[in-house]
Amino acid sequence: MASTAPAQAHDLIELIRKSGVLTSVEIATLPQLPSDVMQAATILVQQGVLTKFQARMLLAGKSRGFRLGSYVIREQIGTGGMGSVFLAEHQEIKRRVAIKVLNFIAAENQLSLERFLREAKIAASLDHPNIVKLFDVAREGDTRYLVMEYIEGLTLEEMIQKGPVPTSRAVDYIIQAAMGLQHAYERGIVHRDIKPANLIVGKDEVVRILDMGLARPVEQNHGSLTEHLDRGAVVGTADYVAPEQALNEPNVDVRADIYSLGVTFFALVAGRPPFDGSTANKLLSHQLKTAPSLTSLDKTFPSKLSQIIIKMMEKKPGNRYQTPAELIQALEPWLSDAPKINSPNTPTPSRGHTKPLAHRALSKANLRPIAAVKSTKAWLLPVIIGSVLAALVAGILAVFALSGGKPNPTKPENVSPPRGTIQEPDSTVTDPTLATKPVLPTVETVDRVLYSLDLSEVKPFRLTMGYETLKTKNGDGELPLKWMIKTWKATDEVIGFAESMNGMNAIGTKTIKGNGILFSPDIALDGAERVRVTIEYQSKSEEKRVTMRFRELQDKPAPETTNANIPAAGTWTVIEKIIPTAKMKTARVEFHNSDDSPNSDFRIRKFTMSAVELKK
Repeated sequence: MASTAPAQAHDLIELIRKSGVLTSVEIATLPQLPSDVMQAATILVQQGVLTKFQARMLLAGKSRGFRLGSYVIREQIGTGGMGSVFLAEHQEIKRRVAIKVLNFIAAENQLSLERFLREAKIAASLDHPNIVKLFDVAREGDTRYLVMEYIEGLTLEEMIQKGPVPTSRAVDYIIQAAMGLQHAYERGIVHRDIKPANLIVGKDEVVRILDMGLARPVEQNHGSLTEHLDRGAVVGTADYVAPEQALNEPNVDVRADIYSLGVTFFALVAGRPPFDGSTANKLLSHQLKTAPSLTSLDKTFPSKLSQIIIKMMEKKPGNRYQTPAELIQALEPWLSDAPKINSPNTPTPSRGHTKPLAHRALSKANLRPIAAVKSTKAWLLPVIIGSVLAALVAGILAVFALSGGKPNPTKPENVSPPRGTIQEPDSTVTDPTLATKPVLPTVETVDRVLYSLDLSEVKPFRLTMGYETLKTKNGDGELPLKWMIKTWKATDEVIGFAESMNGMNAIGTKTIKGNGILFSPDIALDGAERVRVTIEYQSKSEEKRVTMRFRELQDKPAPETTNANIPAAGTWTVIEKIIPTAKMKTARVEFHNSDDSPNSDFRIRKFTMSAVELKK
């Protein structure tokens, strides 16, 4: 039965009663509400009676899905391939928790269910201040869910998006994460997905490890189930995955977590991971490339601390720190109350916090080396090496072709140095079609973020539209504020959509006839003379191109920046462009699906515009 949206305030109250969001006593004490349902919902949100999430669901006519056992669902705080994570509150004791719900499709799949239960068992076996706690594993009808500790704070990923973190604070965070990993290691658990998004810093400045969805026991007697669950898949995240993990080695251990923590450390102080490009390129880089030292990117960065990070990211597991405890001992001398690198975008730690949690004694046994990871079978080595080298050569040829056939042997790694350090004018990912002369002088520069696309709360939807006319729509979602989709001509027809894949949200267009345009908001430039536009996108196009136009709203396109082509990309690709603003006051970016063929599409999941300024 289709949901019926409430027409008046009393209809909304009846839905609230059915939903179980409020008790009968709480409903009886509600304030006098206007009859207009939107006004009534606004008042209830403003007074904290309902959350925005609850109000949005109720206004759509939904009364189910607000309760799980004794818990009331308050907000959706994450989503992924296996399910969704919600902020919930126990109705009696008012304790806030995070509830991970296995989605219906995954629950029907035996392997997905086994993964879910494995995560629960592993989380239940761990009890440490630097690991998020599991309170309960429960089932209501066909719905399975985990009840976990809710941490109010920022993930390291969210911090990195605001800029590099001061060095001493980064050391603090990495030590705390290593303490959690040491606890897991002592219980025979390897996490396998350490990354900034899975490390959250609470208001108490304590770091906690999140998400045991990919964690697994190291013991051989548990290996058959894990091998069965992970068969044929490279688990982990491309930006942070260890080389042996990318090769799907069967005996991955805690040293893979140390590698991923090293990449996280690098990203914290540099503002981004060491390798860029498509997923395939990143995996190859972790196999074959050496990450640049932070000292080479910033002459003021301590060389000995840079060596610690390099050792964490050694390609061979035997050359890394062998246990988290060994890493902690190496880092402790660098823990300081005074930041070595200041960043105006980094939040100040809570008052009174100077050190991480007190380290418990580390026994000599905890510092013991791990037996070397077993080598891949000899007959597989030529195949793997040949495949890797072939892919690497193909990547080099592709870069060679895109650069006009003129390789640059002195071109640095595609890594942004810490903010405020010397940066060469010709960015390694700046499209040569944008300008024929250097965009920036060879001086110190700094980026000031003007706009960053936030897709965290975007809900999936699909709409079919003609020229500025909506025809059909499925789903409750909508585009982020002031983003738009239009067709190029009155006879065109396109699909606009939002989707979620592997825990990442994206928006985009797909051609039915003609082509579509995705518009960013009109962004105030605040006097910037040039901007850096960074996008992560994916596209399918027979013409092998997408047009990106940079222009001022209600004005002619800016000189030298009209219709800059970016290559079609079948995998997720990051590209940056430095664009002169020609004294524009505002600017927006338009993405044209420059292809009339049916089913050509364009989707985007990250978009940032920053002012590139001379450092004072």
